[in-house]
Amino acid sequence: RGPREGPRVMGFGSFNDVGEGSWEDIVDRWDLLIFIPDYLLNVLKKCKVAPGTLPLIDLVIVDETHHTVKKHPFRQVLNGYVPRTTQCLGLTASVGGSITDGKSEERIS
Repeated sequence: RGPREGPRVMGFGSFNDVGEGSWEDIVDRWDLLIFIPDYLLNVLKKCKVAPGTLPLIDLVIVDETHHTVKKHPFRQVLNGYVPRTTQCLGLTASVGGSITDGKSEERIS
C-alpha cells in the first residue's frame, strides 16, 4: 500500500455484515474497525475469540461510555475480551450523568 492511500476503514453493524472468516481475517482486511456495541459482541462470539485475548487490537475507543453499565454490550466486550494491557479511551459528553458543567466538575474533582 502506498502512503497516499490512507487507512482502510470499515464500519460494521446490522447494515454491513462482516461475512465469514476468523477474527484475524477481519482485522487483516482493515486498519480501523468501527462497530455498534451489540454487533461487536456478537462478532467476537461468532468468531470464537477467547475471553481476555482480543487479538491484534492496539487501541479500543468507546463513545458514550456513560452507557457502559450493567450488561451493556460494550461493558461485556471490555470486561470479557479486552486484555488489561490494551489501551482504551472512553468518551462521553455526560460526565456522571450531570447536565451542567458545574455538576460535572463537582463529580470528577
